[in-house]
Amino acid sequence: MVKYILHLAHQHGTAIVTSAAIINSMKILKKSIENCRAVINGAGAAGIAIAKLLMTLGLKDVILCDRTGAIYEGRENLNPIKESIAKVT
Repeated sequence: MVKYILHLAHQHGTAIVTSAAIINSMKILKKSIENCRAVINGAGAAGIAIAKLLMTLGLKDVILCDRTGAIYEGRENLNPIKESIAKVT
């Protein structure tokens, strides 16, 4: 049984605002999100939430960076969450 549920509003709110900005900019530029690339500087809770949401919208090319550099599959000393996102970005 789960005693506590933790909801991190900042990660969801930031991801929603960022995705809205991307959707609107794609409309203005008459471009498709599938043909774009994103670099997200910051791979904490909000950065990972942004990457996940943008990928659900069709973005295929995402580079996440933390204080050490780009996150990629095979990079040493990644925590389990960063290892997971490295597999799909």
